Amino acid sequence: RTKLLDALDTKLGTEAGWAKALLFSDTAVKNEYRSELQQSGVLHLIVVSGLHVWFIYLVLISLFRIFLPDKLSELFFLAVILLFAALNGWAPSITRSIIMIGTLILAHWLQRPLSGAQNISLSLFIITLIQPLQLFSLGLQLSYISVAVLLFAIPRINLFGARNTNHRTWKLWVNRILEIILVSCLISMAIAPITLYHFGT
Repeated sequence: RTKLLDALDTKLGTEAGWAKALLFSDTAVKNEYRSELQQSGVLHLIVVSGLHVWFIYLVLISLFRIFLPDKLSELFFLAVILLFAALNGWAPSITRSIIMIGTLILAHWLQRPLSGAQNISLSLFIITLIQPLQLFSLGLQLSYISVAVLLFAIPRINLFGARNTNHRTWKLWVNRILEIILVSCLISMAIAPITLYHFGT
């Protein structure tokens, strides 16, 4: 971790802080620009988040499955993501996502159906069983509220009617874009009380 942080300093100079924050959960730049980030309402974004882990999962699994069987691909992914978590000091947001993905992988191996509600509940139970105070952490609250909205409140928009949409690619894309915008608005509304309390915005 130290060598990688030093390498970023050498390669990027004064801009290294942002890369270190987004790749290795380094808090130096976050502390340096705390006032500006807090006023703009994006303080919680200048960290490695669970979304990073899901993105890495999708990319690596897609690549590994070109060359390897499913189970071996998932094992390789778990090894890589645990290394990534270690390089980030086992940040809670990363650990949460690993538990959720690991639960999905285990259910797949055991050929057991696993709903989104079961996954989010089980991961929350495991996390709070190991570290009960995590329940009061800002990161956990933002993560689980956002995931809950994604699991249970995703709207299905069909602006042009199902029959028309199935045959028109551009209409399908318009529907998807509207869904993404609406989901973003729903997540923003859901986390608004927490961001208002912690960040004043």
